[in-house]
Amino acid sequence: MERIQNSTKIVNNSKASVILVNKKTGVKSPNATKKAFVVVENPQLAFLRILKRCFPREVKRGGIHPTSVVSDGADIHPSVYIGPNCSIGKCKIKANTIIHSNVLINDNVTIGRNVIVYPYCLIGYEGLGHIENEKGMLENFPHYGGVVLGDYVEVFPFTNIDRGTLGNTRVGRCTKIDHYCHIGHNVTIGKNCIITAGTIIAGSAKIGDGVWISPNSSIRDYVVVGNNAFIGLGAVVMKNVPALPAGLASMALRAWSQIF
Repeated sequence: MERIQNSTKIVNNSKASVILVNKKTGVKSPNATKKAFVVVENPQLAFLRILKRCFPREVKRGGIHPTSVVSDGADIHPSVYIGPNCSIGKCKIKANTIIHSNVLINDNVTIGRNVIVYPYCLIGYEGLGHIENEKGMLENFPHYGGVVLGDYVEVFPFTNIDRGTLGNTRVGRCTKIDHYCHIGHNVTIGKNCIITAGTIIAGSAKIGDGVWISPNSSIRDYVVVGNNAFIGLGAVVMKNVPALPAGLASMALRAWSQIF
């Protein structure tokens, strides 16, 4: 009953004449609303695709801006777009990827297909690792590894992804990393994760598939976060987080969002 009351209120207050709904949406006396209802499987996804079709954005065509510096050893697919003021090392960038302006990508980085890296990101530089030597000074631990970004990954502005020490730091297919995030060396992130703004993932942590990490969260080094886990707002994760059944994290997110 509460779902029907909320849906009816939203519909009545909307100025829209056509409304996308799914089969679970309940509206009291829909004929009385004088609105057209289109039943689809996923209203949000349908609305997104309608927007893209009706208001297409400019497509970045392959090419390297003349102000960018690209290593002779870089392997860049012809369809890749690289914007102004970028520095690209000896890395591999696959088809249809977009690198926006002012991005720094170091050597030994592999970026998959259809990836988007937004401005002011750093990918593949040294992580923080020091060992006290016999003179009591902190000596840098050299990083010989790299970074691997899977297909369809998006990295939003001002995010840093450190290279691995001996192996690689990895970000799985379709994972999205929001603004001002730090991904430490040797971190492994699974596929279809949402990592929101201000998140810090310390070195060698392992994040499973389908994980949602809310803003300003911190994940301790070597912690393992299981598949489909939901990390709440501002969490400090000091120990392993168990996996959840598929879809439970998104259910928790929807329930939390209804509070606002």
